[in-house]
Amino acid sequence: MNLISSPTASRMALALASCAALTAWTATSSAPTLLFGGANDQVQPKTHPLASGGIVMSCFDNATGGYDVRVNRFDDRGAPMWGASGVLVADRSVSSTTDYGSAAAPDGGIVVAYQPTTGANMAVSRVSGSGALLWSTTLTTTTDFIANGKVVFDSAGDLYVGWLQGTSTRVQKVSYSDGTAVWATPVTLSETSVQQQMSDMVPALDGAGVVVSTVRQTGFTSPKLLRAWRVGSDGTIAWGPKNVFASGSLQTGNYPTFSAMPGVGYVFGFYTNSPLQSWVQVLDTSGNPLAAFGTNGLAVTSTTTGYNRTNPAVAVDPSGIVFVNWYQQVPNTSIYGCRAQAFSVSGGQRLWGDAGLALSPDATAYSITQPTAAFRPGFGVAFGWVNSSAFGSDTLLARAVDGKGTDLWTAGTVTVSSASSKSRAQGVAACGGLVWVWQDGGTGSSDIVGARVGTDGSLGDPPAGPTGDINGDGSVNGLDLTALLAAWGSAGGPADLNGDSTVNGLDLTVLLAAWTG
Repeated sequence: MNLISSPTASRMALALASCAALTAWTATSSAPTLLFGGANDQVQPKTHPLASGGIVMSCFDNATGGYDVRVNRFDDRGAPMWGASGVLVADRSVSSTTDYGSAAAPDGGIVVAYQPTTGANMAVSRVSGSGALLWSTTLTTTTDFIANGKVVFDSAGDLYVGWLQGTSTRVQKVSYSDGTAVWATPVTLSETSVQQQMSDMVPALDGAGVVVSTVRQTGFTSPKLLRAWRVGSDGTIAWGPKNVFASGSLQTGNYPTFSAMPGVGYVFGFYTNSPLQSWVQVLDTSGNPLAAFGTNGLAVTSTTTGYNRTNPAVAVDPSGIVFVNWYQQVPNTSIYGCRAQAFSVSGGQRLWGDAGLALSPDATAYSITQPTAAFRPGFGVAFGWVNSSAFGSDTLLARAVDGKGTDLWTAGTVTVSSASSKSRAQGVAACGGLVWVWQDGGTGSSDIVGARVGTDGSLGDPPAGPTGDINGDGSVNGLDLTALLAAWGSAGGPADLNGDSTVNGLDLTVLLAAWTG
């Protein structure tokens, strides 16, 4: 029985035709897809997959000066959903940038935390799933230096913003509906006579609230330790500071990110300065290191000598495996390589041998940089890295493997983007495959570009599936129903099956009519 009315069917046909017309992901490594462009430079992209399909992204746009904050949403085929230029969040007048934070919102929109002016305050803004700027709030105004904003939604759907302020880290709970601060004053993470600088923040696993990591130091040249804290939804500090590693020092300028592993705890990847070595540490939900990883974490290789191993990128398989890749250099030479390791969380074993898996064998090169790692459930892990033959001649490469280190792509290593000037590369599991985004071009003329690689290793759009196949696996089943319900109420995107710019019961009717099981 046909459950789709004639007008609905017509709208659906128009939507599919429009989607085809907007197909955007490049099929060639020599011409990446332009995501943010314009005069001068567009910099510091942050990319977030959406449960409903596609991605949402933020960046700084210097087209008219001032490094304005701009965002856009892209569907699974890389087509912009909020116009070619996206949404202007903040028209700023700054001549330089610091790090900032953004996060995908439950309705398919985005929340961004940033400095509206140079160094003196922290602001947060929300853009809806339809691309409307709903509110902007200044959370603090001070003469202290402020930087490194972070944004997180916890398990209850509450919104938190964290930042560095002076010598301490601050966290504030913010109303998702109107942007007002929930707590009378931000939570302060500090210790007497030391600095606690914001590094990263993720949702807590054992209830509402967040876990925050900070870099602890007494001065610029002092040892830099990595700490962790648990902040509850009521604004109290449940635990912390806890040591992520107990001795040694992070390399100056290393502010590591970390991930939550459900049922286990929190996974950190970082590198130290003496030796220049990459490590993995896992804390339980109480902030204590797992016994298998010890008080300092585990080195990615059994030896810490012979190479400088830096800039680890970590991806988490919820089944209990931590993947990490890094680039390495024979000290004081032009010999570089890129390697990866897999750790068993339960036992702390290095699953890919004492030296790890060679993604790019050691060879003479100008440099190898920008490791990335992205895990896709039901597929495996994809690693990326940038191999440079000369200054400004950077090739982005990727390789996908399973938990045993076996190649998943027939070609083995795939060229995502051929030679150009690249920086800030990042990889995420999104758009029915894997998406890489990076800054392309020299200083003052860079754009934000990207490319999608399918689970078969090919560049380009997801294959066309039947109507209702939201996740692009060729069937219309419970996975698509889950994706539609996750997108319920959002504006547009792959789950908007009838093309009326709202995911609702009409789209559910379309999906059920196309059900294949």
